[in-house]
Amino acid sequence: MNKNITKINSSKPPVVELDSAAHAAYVRFSRKKVARTEPVESGNVFITIDFAADGSVIGIELVGVDEFSIDTLLDKSRVQAPKALTRKTRYIPACA
Repeated sequence: MNKNITKINSSKPPVVELDSAAHAAYVRFSRKKVARTEPVESGNVFITIDFAADGSVIGIELVGVDEFSIDTLLDKSRVQAPKALTRKTRYIPACA
């Protein structure tokens, strides 16, 4: 289980794919291929982080969330990203 803070080293702002009916979000930082997925311990929210082979974060999946701001999603996931990056976050509906 991942108990530490994960830092994002990305030049692209995240895209948050929202499914409010399912109380779920996917915070995408890249379109690289997923090499491994690690769960994050969190109270009542199910969280996993997808990593590329080079160790970079591809995305974060959160299920059971009620608030979808980028700051809240990253805080719950124990992930840090530069504010300059997160200020440019885009929100889109999840694909059905």
